[in-house]
Amino acid sequence: MERRIRKVTQDTIDAFYPNLNLAAFYRKVAEEFQMPVEEGYGFDCTKIRIASNIQEQWCEQFEKEYGEAQRWEINMRLCMSGPCVEKYLRENEVEVEEDWICKIGQDSGK
Repeated sequence: MERRIRKVTQDTIDAFYPNLNLAAFYRKVAEEFQMPVEEGYGFDCTKIRIASNIQEQWCEQFEKEYGEAQRWEINMRLCMSGPCVEKYLRENEVEVEEDWICKIGQDSGK
């Protein structure tokens, strides 16, 4: 399985806010990797990985806006449908597998 790594822009990282929208982030990542997302397709969050600083930025911004007591909300969202953090990725890097964009409703092998 081919994997690709690319440093993404701050604009892509910021796409997660203000609505904690992982799909918006994933769409921006797809654009940066020049991987078109056709109608009826979505993202397999088990096939995308991010550098730890990206998740840290999201959590810090969330805490500034909503307070530390609400941290469970962003943690839950990232655990349920967020990308995995990989320590080997450098700052602002994202890694995707070639088939991370998949037909909606397609069994992702889970």
